[in-house]
Amino acid sequence: MEQALVRVLLPVAAPSIVTTLIFVFINSWNEYTIALTLISGGLLKPITVGINIFYGFNFIKWQYLFATSIFAAIPVVILFLFIEKHLVSGLTSGGVKD
Repeated sequence: MEQALVRVLLPVAAPSIVTTLIFVFINSWNEYTIALTLISGGLLKPITVGINIFYGFNFIKWQYLFATSIFAAIPVVILFLFIEKHLVSGLTSGGVKD
């Protein structure tokens, strides 16, 4: 039974698992509301909440805001670069007949 799971079911489900992994990572990385509400310590806040310190009442520090936004996007881009081949193979696996 275990061999059937590993040899048949897992290769078929791998693109779905990879896609779910991407969505879960991006949603947890970009999470804002719960972190803003529940985390009170300044060092514990995620980068999405920390970006708000660059907004002022009459001014916005654009250079710091853009630099922090690029820094926040880097892990998502790196994850996509590693998982791209699995994602593309999963998207094209149903459309091509051998």
